[in-house]
Amino acid sequence: MRTFSRLFQFVSRTGVLAVVPRPDKTGSSTGWSNIGTVIVQSALGHQPPVPVAFLAGMTSAFAQGKPHAFNSRMAEYRQWLAANAPAPELRKARVEALSNLLLPLVKAAVLYAVALALLGVAWRTRSAMVSRSALLMVLLASALHATGLLFATMLVGKPSWIAVSGWAIGLAALVVGRFWRRFNGTWASAAIGLTALVAAYVVVPGGAASLFRNVLETSFLVAIAATVIVLYVGRGSRTAKQPAMAPQPTLESPVA
Repeated sequence: MRTFSRLFQFVSRTGVLAVVPRPDKTGSSTGWSNIGTVIVQSALGHQPPVPVAFLAGMTSAFAQGKPHAFNSRMAEYRQWLAANAPAPELRKARVEALSNLLLPLVKAAVLYAVALALLGVAWRTRSAMVSRSALLMVLLASALHATGLLFATMLVGKPSWIAVSGWAIGLAALVVGRFWRRFNGTWASAAIGLTALVAAYVVVPGGAASLFRNVLETSFLVAIAATVIVLYVGRGSRTAKQPAMAPQPTLESPVA
């Protein structure tokens, strides 16, 4: 057992995923442990926590390709968590899972970028419809931006000040553009929002790679690209279908 536990000593010192919860509902919310620490402690004579058996069962079932066994162990683990784990931590885990599923900040960055592209098309074609579409994109991006900030507040207590500032300044730019016609508030809001989100990811170690990977993996880009193509092609088809003005006949004066 001691020989086996030596393999996990490095994990116990460097592991960042604390997946083993505390055995009771009291104490600090940071008292979770990683698998390496638990295995090393068990080699020293400590009793492994109950969740380790559930995690080991799920891992083995997944590795062996047994979905029924995996689901069974997961159901048992959920029952144990409901009876033993602190309720606030369970709610936090659900919020984090929802945030990872929606990725609101990533989708907001994509929408800001698409809005800038639409504004370029609108400037080139002088299309009011494309310009309004860009405005709607920015409004949707701002809503997703705010949702991401809300998730970050619920998870870590204080979201990135760069992301918060970018959202607030971008929203203010939209308001200013609404009353000052010479100021393109849509363009300013999209540029500020996109810059702020990219900067907020870049300053975090590994954040830039995470943002790039999430943008590439999301199928959201496909829907956005299709929307842009439909808008542009639809505008061209309407222009082509406009009937040409027939020349008006002119009356010639009779020659005397």
